Formats: sequence, structure tokens, C-alpha cells
Amino acid sequence: MFCFKCGAEISDESDFCMICGTEILHHNKTEIEEVNSISTIPMNATIKSAFVSTIIVSETKISYKSGLKSETIKVSDISDIRYTAGTPSENGRLFITANGKSYNVMFFFNNNKKIAELCGYFSALSNNTFIPMEVTTSTSSQTGETQHEEKTLSKRQRIKENKKNGIACCPKCGSTSLTANKKGFGVGKAVIGTAVAGPIGLVAGNKGAKKVRITCLNCGNQWWA
Repeated sequence: MFCFKCGAEISDESDFCMICGTEILHHNKTEIEEVNSISTIPMNATIKSAFVSTIIVSETKISYKSGLKSETIKVSDISDIRYTAGTPSENGRLFITANGKSYNVMFFFNNNKKIAELCGYFSALSNNTFIPMEVTTSTSSQTGETQHEEKTLSKRQRIKENKKNGIACCPKCGSTSLTANKKGFGVGKAVIGTAVAGPIGLVAGNKGAKKVRITCLNCGNQWWA
């Protein structure tokens, strides 16, 4: 269990917090971890939150403290309550709207189940329809667009870097896996020639010869050099 004042983890049998000395009142402070279902959530419960934050839950109010900031929200004033689940690398967030004011409270990812039960519990307490979960993942179309943009940007960066370093590459995808259809012309030779001669490009590797058709082995793009 955790101290409801400072958030320190303490033994279930402790009568006082070893960190701040706060008395632990076992008869009216119960960890939500002991709850098996929404219907049995206690009227008084303590949730360990992020940044030494503590969320105190009762039938009539939700209170939380983080550093010097503390808030008390009446259950009767809540018009919306939802959350985003936490992960090992990112804290979860509890969003509450009451009397037109928005509250944003962070919590540790191992409290995801507790917060879900909390939202469900308050949904059952009133006639309001609370949203127990806020979807944070992007839609498939948004994800596809983002991946496409990142891929396009990556290609541009690769082509830019290759040109900057004088390395022969495909102007379409940036790949350096190239081949030519003229006998005696090799990609290795072209790359060496380019590295020495700079922006002259593939022609440097085939100096004195007629133009040859270059084929990218990665995307199949063809061009003359």
C-alpha cells in the first residue's frame, strides 16, 4: 500500500509512514488494489499517482495532491471523466471535467486497472454517461499518411546526404545499389569516380564513354548518365 500523504510505498501492516510519519488509518483508507469488481469499490480509496501525487476517492468527491497543488472535485459537479492508459515509458492521464473546468492528473501505468474501475464506478453513481476510455491511437488512415510522410522525408534526406558526400545514388529512392547496361561500366567504379570528382556523378565513373542507362536495383528506376 501507499501513504496517502506523500505517496511512499509502505507495508500493509504499518501504522505510520516511514517517510513522512503520517498515521495510516486502516479503517477508512483502502487500496483499490483490493477491489475485485466495480460494485465493491470502497467509498474511501487511495491511488498512487505520478510525481508523488495521491488521488483520494470517496463517494462524494475526488481529491488529488501533486507537490504544492491540490484540488477537490465534487462528484455531483462532474460532467465527464475519462482516461488514457499508461505504459512503462509514459504515464497515464485521468481527465475530469467539472463545472466547466478541466483537470488533468497523471498516474503510473500499473494503476490502469484501478483508474478504469474508478471511471466505471462514477459512471454507475450518476445518470451521466461517462466515457471510460479515451482512444489515443491514430486511425489507420492517419497512421498510413504519417508513415508515408516519414518514408518520403527519409528518402529525401538519404538522397541529399548522398549528393552532399558525392555518392552515386538513385534520384528516386536514394539507393546506391545501381547497375549499368554498358559493358565495362561498374557501380563500384562509378562510386569511386563520384567520390573523387564530386557532383559530376555517375559519368565520372565512365569518363570518356557514351551515355549509359543506369538501373536502380532497389526500385527499378532507370535514367541516362
